[in-house]
Amino acid sequence: MHRPLSRAGILAAVLGMAFTGGLLYPSPAQASTFEGQLQNHATGRCLDSNDRGDVYTLPCEKGNPHQKWYFDSNSDQHMDTPIGLRNAATGRCLSGDLDDAGNPQLTTGECWSAFRPAGPSWDDITLSGRFLELTGRSCIDGNHGGEAYFLHCNGTDHQRWRVVFG
Repeated sequence: MHRPLSRAGILAAVLGMAFTGGLLYPSPAQASTFEGQLQNHATGRCLDSNDRGDVYTLPCEKGNPHQKWYFDSNSDQHMDTPIGLRNAATGRCLSGDLDDAGNPQLTTGECWSAFRPAGPSWDDITLSGRFLELTGRSCIDGNHGGEAYFLHCNGTDHQRWRVVFG
């Protein structure tokens, strides 16, 4: 007997295609907001954040609001359109900023709207295949020590993130 797919099941299938290189071409009318944890393929740890804007990974803990991210899937034509990621606990948006040496630094900050980071030096995060990428520069990487940071995109599992719903 077949059961109908739930809304979460449909979103999981769509995100599965997005994070494994399938193409998505939603129109603004099809855009939606959904939530989940971002789990690193290599480490099994989840992306976490605090009120100071620090971004890191910790062992995944279901129900931890610091590990829950709201995703704005409003894409005009293709996957490389910036997506918004807002932390459920802090209300801050995931983004990149430049450190004093001009290197990209993973951080969160105030949002202009529900999902867009504020400030002139903020960059957008894009979903590019299965990687979260700082537009045109680096991918979000994670290590077993709990650090999350930008690194030149290299295609390793340390730069692959799966969305865990629930």
